[in-house]
Amino acid sequence: MQISWWSKLWNWVYWIGKSDDDIKNAQIGIEHTCPNLSSLICWVEDRFEYCSDWPLIHWTQRPITTVHRRKGDCEDFAWLWYDQLTRMGYKPHVYKLYRRTIWTLWIPAWWHTITSVYVDDQYWVLTNNKALKLTMKGYFRDKGYCTLRRVDNDIKEK
Repeated sequence: MQISWWSKLWNWVYWIGKSDDDIKNAQIGIEHTCPNLSSLICWVEDRFEYCSDWPLIHWTQRPITTVHRRKGDCEDFAWLWYDQLTRMGYKPHVYKLYRRTIWTLWIPAWWHTITSVYVDDQYWVLTNNKALKLTMKGYFRDKGYCTLRRVDNDIKEK
């Protein structure tokens, strides 16, 4: 997972003042391994909620921070899905999706981040705290995105 210095700073700020028990419980949560995809989907859908970042302070949480907070926005969930699926032995991919809008002067602007994985002869799109049986092409077309970029192939930090 490659995150900006800004996100590293906010991840560090988040953990200031947290107790040893908080850190230990978050570590146990992140190391939780589900036996299959359906149990992972239930684990995420039942325990986590979508919550947008503050408008002017946008930061990407590490998966352990998402587990501790039990909430996050699209890229926080994308990296949580990626982390958990990788631990289970799958080969997921994280994508940034772009849209053209009038307020971006029709220039593609980053809009959403998702995870995609192929499991048991089925394509899955994992978006926020939901899982959809859908191909990337289907999701891309149905939601009106104009382009995408795979971002898990430039992972430098775990």
